[in-house]
Parts: sequence; structure tokens; C-alpha cells
Amino acid sequence: MSAPWPCRHGDAAGTGRSAWVGPARGVPGPRWAFPKGLRHWCGPVVGAGGRIALAIDVSLLVFGPDLRDPRIVSHSGIIRSLAATEDGGFLVAGVTGVARVNPDLTARGLPLLSGWMPAEGMVEVPGGDLWAWRDSNYVRAGPDGLVRHEGDVAPGTGWSGPHIHALAVDGSRAHAACWTAVSGGRGTHASAVFAASPDGLPLFRKERAQDSLPTEEGVEVRLMALPDGVVMAARGAVLWDWDGRERWREQREDVTRIVSPSPGSLVYVRDGVHLLRVRPPSGFEQLHEAPRGEGIVDVVADGQEHLYLAEPHAVIALDERGKVRFRAPVAGVRTLCVGAGFLVGVQHPLSLVRID
Repeated sequence: MSAPWPCRHGDAAGTGRSAWVGPARGVPGPRWAFPKGLRHWCGPVVGAGGRIALAIDVSLLVFGPDLRDPRIVSHSGIIRSLAATEDGGFLVAGVTGVARVNPDLTARGLPLLSGWMPAEGMVEVPGGDLWAWRDSNYVRAGPDGLVRHEGDVAPGTGWSGPHIHALAVDGSRAHAACWTAVSGGRGTHASAVFAASPDGLPLFRKERAQDSLPTEEGVEVRLMALPDGVVMAARGAVLWDWDGRERWREQREDVTRIVSPSPGSLVYVRDGVHLLRVRPPSGFEQLHEAPRGEGIVDVVADGQEHLYLAEPHAVIALDERGKVRFRAPVAGVRTLCVGAGFLVGVQHPLSLVRID
């Protein structure tokens, strides 16, 4: 993949991992402050050549690696999702569908796909095909915009709440997983995870009540599609095979972040301070503990299984064994993504910062 961080959570599978290698020194670099009064933003993503892109309201902002003087491309509606493409361009999506932006930042005509697009799960794969979501439908379209495959992960169920999506893409085929929730009267809440095969056939359905899903109303949900199964994390975490068999479960309530540093491993944050590596079927290994009174806000991984943690007063790099590689004195980072030899962080108050 030519883009180090092409979409939200690093890839369409939601692994939180980049194939590229991050920074070695932890030196704070340039910053860029968000404009005041913005209504909606998404990103950032890191594209080919180290370009960093961010969407604010109806505008796509594309920076060079130095985070100076962004070029601005306008879209026809609020941008809900953003992805970097193999050729150095970008994809933007919202209520009007998915539109392609060329590497020279000129728009490429009509939307590739029409209809409402959710806030995650859009990615271009080698060969130019686009995978995207429309509610619980997952769609593969060619570079010409023609739909080559469309499948409904949750057919005939009537689920219509917010959705979280993940795709385990293998060339022109993909296993698909979708979480959705519905809120009812008097505080009732239902949610379910659905999975489908590359042929679009339903594989399993797990519901909150019957299958003890680790979620409740108002809790952020993370979904990950791996070659060997589906991970859901919220109030605890669970891993299922693609046939629906449960392989691992974390019963503790507070699983705030989860990543897959390599295809066969899982690392997660428990209780906000403990960074743990999963040892199926039921064990774990502690890699790191945040200082008392602080916590781990975000965690991502690079192509050498290095882990990067955002804590309130620093960004910390760990090797694959949990040994500290560096501590970058950058405070207030809420979100991290990996570039080629650098990190990009979203700070509070809203700004972008580069760490080399």
C-alpha cells in the first residue's frame, strides 16, 4: 500500500496498524491549528508521498509533510469519510456519495457511488477497486464507478441504528462484519454483530442479550475484521471465528482501545492504564502501565510491530516486547496515525502535530 494510513483506524479491517514504519526518535515537529467554529471533521489520513489530509465540513485540506499551507478542495456536502488512494489521490464521502480527488487535487467528475455513506470502512485496494458501505450493505466498485458486488450483511432484519463496519479484504474478495444498534423507549437498547462471507452469504449473527455482547447505549464500539475472525470491543471485548465460535473474551468492562500489531496478535488497553497482549484462549501479558493518575488515550502499531501510545503528557513508543523506545514530550494527543517515518497526532485543543 502506497499510503501509510489510508483510512480511519489504519485500514478497512480496523486493525489500527500501518504497513509502514513510524518514527525512531520522537522529536516534536510542526503543528497546524484547526479553524474556530468548525462543525464536523474527519481524518487525518496519510497518503502517498507523506501528504496528510483532513476533512473539515465540506472541505478537503491536503498538507505536505511540513503541515504548512494546505490546499483546499471543496465537496458538494459534509464529508463523513476520507481515504487515501493508491495513485496518490483521495476519496471523500458523505450524503451525496463517494467522490474521487486526483493526485493533483482536481475533482474527477460525478460521484463513484451515490447514496449515504457512513463514517468509516471505505478503502481502495490494489487494482483500483473501491470497497465502501451503505448502511449494512458492503459494495465493491471498479475504478469506473460500476458496482461489481453488493451484499447485505444483515438481510431482512430491519436494523436501522448507527453502524460500525470492518472488512477483511483479500484482493477482490472480502469477509465483512457490521455492528448496529437500535434504541427503544424507556431506555431499552439492542445491538448486534453480523458477519458475511466473500460470497455475500450470512455467517453469523450475535445479539446483545442472547450472546452477551460487551456494549450498552452511549459506549463507543470498536469492530475489527481479521483473517481468522471478528473482534468487538466496548464494555469488554470478544473474538469470534468467522463461523461464529467464540475464541477469547475479556470480561472486564473498560476496554478503551484495541489494535492488531501483526496478523496473529491483539493488544488492548484495559481500565485506561494497562496495555495488554492477548494470549488465547484466556490469558494475557502486560506490556505497559500508564503512570498513576494518567491513562492511555490511543494506541496504534506500525509495520515492525512497534506500538505508539498517546498519554496525557507524552507520546510513547514501545518495541514488540513492550520496552520503551522513546517518549516524545507532546501533550494532549487524542488520536494517532502512522506515516512513513513519522506520526501525526490530533491534539486538544484541536490541532495537528507531527512527531519524527
